[in-house]
Amino acid sequence: MEAATASDDKGFEDYQLAPRIPADDDPLEWWKANQTRFPTLFPMAKSFLGCPATTAELERVFSKAGKLHDDQRKSVLDVTLEQQLMAAFNWKC
Repeated sequence: MEAATASDDKGFEDYQLAPRIPADDDPLEWWKANQTRFPTLFPMAKSFLGCPATTAELERVFSKAGKLHDDQRKSVLDVTLEQQLMAAFNWKC
């Protein structure tokens, strides 16, 4: 992973000062129009905003949690179960 630079910090500060888009505007379109203005932030925004809205992944997480927390493993701490789920899914789109 590359270290953040002063220009990255400046880009983030510029983004924070930018006017907010109206709630009914498409944020992906805004990022597409402003990708040259925020070249460091654009890939992150595209990655997070481009994730499809679906419950399928959530259902998989609950199913996996049920398997990890079955009758034989009920003594497993919640923190351990959370760590196992994070490792199993790695939260990528």
